Amino acid sequence: MLNYEVTKEKVRLVDVPEEAKDITTKVKAVEYAESLGLDLVEMSVNGEVSICKIFDYQKHLYNQKKAKKEQKKKHKSSTLKEIKFGCNIMDHDLETNCKKAMNILKEGDKVKVAVVFKGRQMMYANKFGPELLDKFMGFITDSSIFVSKSQSLEGNMYSMILEKK
Repeated sequence: MLNYEVTKEKVRLVDVPEEAKDITTKVKAVEYAESLGLDLVEMSVNGEVSICKIFDYQKHLYNQKKAKKEQKKKHKSSTLKEIKFGCNIMDHDLETNCKKAMNILKEGDKVKVAVVFKGRQMMYANKFGPELLDKFMGFITDSSIFVSKSQSLEGNMYSMILEKK
């Protein structure tokens, strides 16, 4: 509550010089704040007395807004990027895909690694899917990478999600 919107008639001022700290009326406190060019702001209500502070309320709101904006600027949201390959992939190509995944993880994003099965390959999905994903994890040299979602079969893809600690 600001100035004349203070709920109680008796007011105790805090963070002001000693001569103004006594319990006073709301009108006198507002006049004192206006003489300083500031606002009377109600901090809490304690029984019959409102505890109030005198400061520039608009500047306070501005600083809060500025701090919130700065905090939002520092926050980076991570996105999920996907790397897909077939079940007939060779080791060298798998290693190349692993390097791509490492670069994505260094940027701070998550990576979904998926082995795609087509047609009759689906009969062997439970055999080749985990085998290829384990081989993929064997190529990862960075120990700060962990599996946030373990290997699972989703439709025609066997996949897992990696992220950086």
